[in-house]
Amino acid sequence: MKISLILLIIINFMILSIERNKIWQNDIVLWNDVVKKSPSNHRAYNNLGIAYKSAKLYDKAIEYFLISIKIKPDYIEPYYNFAIAYDAKGMLNKAIDYYKLTLSYKSDHAESHYNLALIYNSKGDIDNAFRHLQEAIKIKPNFVEALVNIGSIYFVKGLH
Repeated sequence: MKISLILLIIINFMILSIERNKIWQNDIVLWNDVVKKSPSNHRAYNNLGIAYKSAKLYDKAIEYFLISIKIKPDYIEPYYNFAIAYDAKGMLNKAIDYYKLTLSYKSDHAESHYNLALIYNSKGDIDNAFRHLQEAIKIKPNFVEALVNIGSIYFVKGLH
């Protein structure tokens, strides 16, 4: 009797483990599960958006960033993630707007300055690119990508 009860408990735990492992198959499935269980969790929606963004499903990602912002409007990460998604879609003016919005909430967001610099540089606006790279480096002095890019601008401008 004891052995059959122990076996029943072990089998039950095995089944539960197998079911739970299905949720961990990828980030989209995991964060969808979190959103279902915690529908007011703004971070869960943002993370689900990031999972969709990583899968290059930018419109779906934007949808979840928007939900995150509706739940908690002063949470800056979805604004930054909006910018990255729009940037990836080639919608550079919208990306600029959202990087600037991120900076309006957190002026020391080095990655927003850096990404703005990349967009401005791609548009030929070297002065704005240079200014934002300087800001990124002021915030994060060891920001290698920003240092490399500002070095390129120095070279192009003949300031080497």
